[in-house]
Amino acid sequence: MPIDQRLVNALAKFLAVTERGIGPWLIMAVVIVFVGNLFYLGSKPFAVGLFPSPWDKLAHLLTFGLIAGMLWLGLLRKHAGWVVALVSLIGFADELHQHFLPGRSADPLDFLTDVLAALLAVTLLHWISRAVAQKPSEI
Repeated sequence: MPIDQRLVNALAKFLAVTERGIGPWLIMAVVIVFVGNLFYLGSKPFAVGLFPSPWDKLAHLLTFGLIAGMLWLGLLRKHAGWVVALVSLIGFADELHQHFLPGRSADPLDFLTDVLAALLAVTLLHWISRAVAQKPSEI
């Protein structure tokens, strides 16, 4: 079996597990802790200038893409629009929070990067989910 098919099979098994039992609740708990730490650690002095431009955009893309991915899994892939809206709200709150911190500032481009990250993550996961669903006999 080619490696890409093994990856698809592993993803299919993971996605199937999240639909039952504690999976969605556990993922949502991880999201809450992750976002809480984003705000908590973002208020610490070491966060000032942690990622210089343009690397800060990559950090936003990865962080908010991860949040979107976890939300997508936790909400059982049924509410992609809500995932993007929620990640956008978190991104807006993050920028608003930074506005009031010494040495930090709100950046509209960071917010747009957060929204883009959510859109990319949800789209990518949707495509992967569809690819997995098209080959149910091989899983």
